[in-house]
Amino acid sequence: MEPRKKILDEAHTSMFTLHPGSNKMYQDLKQKFWWTRMKREIAKYVYECDVCQRVKADHLKPAGMLQPLAVPARKWEDIHMDFIVGLPRTRRDHYRAKQYAELYISRIVSLHGVPLTITSDEAHRFCHASGAITNCSGNQLNSRVRHTILKRAAKLKE
Repeated sequence: MEPRKKILDEAHTSMFTLHPGSNKMYQDLKQKFWWTRMKREIAKYVYECDVCQRVKADHLKPAGMLQPLAVPARKWEDIHMDFIVGLPRTRRDHYRAKQYAELYISRIVSLHGVPLTITSDEAHRFCHASGAITNCSGNQLNSRVRHTILKRAAKLKE
């Protein structure tokens, strides 16, 4: 067996590594080995792994397949909020988040009512402000940990 193939097999299928993804496998291997196009070769190896393909995460949607949101029945029924940080300050720089919130309540909520849904990027700032920090991190974290454990157990069976 070719030395590189043997290294890749050991790094990927050992009972101590449990089929890591290509990034994790590369980070681990680059500490002890290096060869030309190593990262690409590792990615190809992981992509072609039969066990990884069968146990692949089923909770992920294919990349690039956006899911459209339904058209709301009335204005301001559904809104979307994202936190964007690191933008340069404007010359006027006199509006703050609190002022935008007050404008939103006085000019939107007072006329159209409270939205039925608020979609966000699940930024921890927004979750904390809305009092839903457990929904944003705790439940997802527990779900993610559970999924990882089940996935690793399935790989052990193979």
